[in-house]
Amino acid sequence: MEELYVYAGENMPRVKLTLLRRYENIEEVWRFLHRVQDRYSLQLGTIETITGNLKIRCATHENCEKCPYYILEFNEVDKNYSLWKLAGSEWQFGSIVASLYIKRQPSDACAKVPPEFLSAVAAQLDCGIDTTYVWDCLQRLCIPLGKVDWDEFASILQAMLKEKNVSVDDKTTLKGLVSVAALQAAIKTTKRQLEHDLLEYDARVKTPSTTDELTRNSSPESILPPSNSRSSSVSSLHYTYGLPATQLDTNFKAFFRSMAENFELFDEPNTVVRGRVSKPKKKAAAGRQGNNKIVEASS
Repeated sequence: MEELYVYAGENMPRVKLTLLRRYENIEEVWRFLHRVQDRYSLQLGTIETITGNLKIRCATHENCEKCPYYILEFNEVDKNYSLWKLAGSEWQFGSIVASLYIKRQPSDACAKVPPEFLSAVAAQLDCGIDTTYVWDCLQRLCIPLGKVDWDEFASILQAMLKEKNVSVDDKTTLKGLVSVAALQAAIKTTKRQLEHDLLEYDARVKTPSTTDELTRNSSPESILPPSNSRSSSVSSLHYTYGLPATQLDTNFKAFFRSMAENFELFDEPNTVVRGRVSKPKKKAAAGRQGNNKIVEASS
């Protein structure tokens, strides 16, 4: 089994990951994750890491540290996916369901019944169901109610009530079914979101970045003429970046030779004697030149 140690943060020990499996396409990845969700009643969410991988973690609890998580890595060479899992940590049967019943008081933010809930319940549940009691049960669950699809919740709850033949007065059974229906509705919602996130990640990692595109466009090969337009009679020894050496020589004579010939050097050595450089003699002023000539003539 392949193992990997990754950076976990400043002043934190490295995290050990184990490779679960490699997948050829992203569809195989989300099918596996959906099976895990169904088996353990999980809500999963995603977040991209600083290294460009995708972290898939428990979304049932905020800042969950006890549950395992997965790291999805894309292999740019083989074009496949590697799914890693936190080593030494396993999902526990019933742990997620049990965590739904942590006692808490209804928050003020959820005190008002949303109209989407009322319309869904009114359209799908039996008329005798106490909707106020159903909403009170939902508020006491550790589920983000803002993410629940109420139409789906009402449909699941009504199917359970019909299957169990639950009386409208049996509030104890109703409370348990409300919890299960809410959890199943939340799982289905996160399934769709997970599939959406994986598809977006798949498209992102398989799309060439702007930097890669600019690198290819600026490379010498990108300025070559099409291969079918290159003359096969030209030897590779006389061919540079798609242009014959004779063409390069012509271009040099046309554009650069005159510049090189007219280029002047000022205050630079112009003669070489026995490996030494002799500087040019400085020109004297016009008046002094005349005096020098007179002296030399008289001597």
